[in-house]
Amino acid sequence: YVPALFAGKVANCPVILYRHRSLPLKPPTRWLVRRWAKLVLAVSRQVAETLLNKDLIPTEKVHILYLGVDSKKFKWNPSDSKSLYRFRATLDAENSHLVVSVGNLYPLKGHSTLLLALHQLRQQGKEIVVAIAGEGPDRPRLERLIKDLGLQGKAHLLGYREDIPLLLQACDCFVLLSEDEALPGAIIEAVVVGKPI
Repeated sequence: YVPALFAGKVANCPVILYRHRSLPLKPPTRWLVRRWAKLVLAVSRQVAETLLNKDLIPTEKVHILYLGVDSKKFKWNPSDSKSLYRFRATLDAENSHLVVSVGNLYPLKGHSTLLLALHQLRQQGKEIVVAIAGEGPDRPRLERLIKDLGLQGKAHLLGYREDIPLLLQACDCFVLLSEDEALPGAIIEAVVVGKPI
């Protein structure tokens, strides 16, 4: 937010911020937002309450703009069956339960917890494959964890993907273990597809 606010100040143009997290802003950011932001859009009521009650952003600046999902993109199409089979085959998950998680590779997204759970379940003899769609700075640590736990071929870091509807249609279960999410779009998408979460 800080670079955007400074850029808006220098350019003398209004800045509208979009807040996804329910944690309070850091004090310097809070100070700048109160003075320089034109509006702060909150993704949920919980985020709006944090902005109003903990960050003390003026009421007239805080508005809620809920996330939406284009349900047409996630509608099941029988012609996708071959693509779903090919995707599962590339993960060697034809005869396993496929668990998908979607989220940037940041520590707070909880991907390492998912990998530790996968390790425990596989030790119990469960045939489970995990696919994580997303990219970010936590990739090297997650790659090491996959190697250390012996999960090569059973845990896949897919990187940035444009075909999230396909991944959700192909999976047996969706998992999101974030430590801080206000209204995650990935959960809404999994709901639209009708997957267990």
